[in-house]
Amino acid sequence: MTDGEEALIQAWSADMPKAKHLRCFKHFEGNCKEKLRTLGICTTKQQSTFINKVKGKKEGILDAEDKKDLKRRLEASKEELDREERGVLGKDDAYECKF
Repeated sequence: MTDGEEALIQAWSADMPKAKHLRCFKHFEGNCKEKLRTLGICTTKQQSTFINKVKGKKEGILDAEDKKDLKRRLEASKEELDREERGVLGKDDAYECKF
């Protein structure tokens, strides 16, 4: 598990090529918040819907059991998160959501 540092990923991949690479949840959350800030979604209140959907208390995207479950959770969340992104940014349906 790493913070996403490319040098660490490469080093681990060289020594353990079959190992699964995982991101630390806290660093992943930080990456999500940074992405939201670059989109103009800056306050904690504005970001809360997105972060709660990713982390969740019981059913967050990060709680997926496997790739199939992850895909299901992502697809189930997309419409709600796209609607929230458009609403926070004041965009219409023509806007292509980026989160």
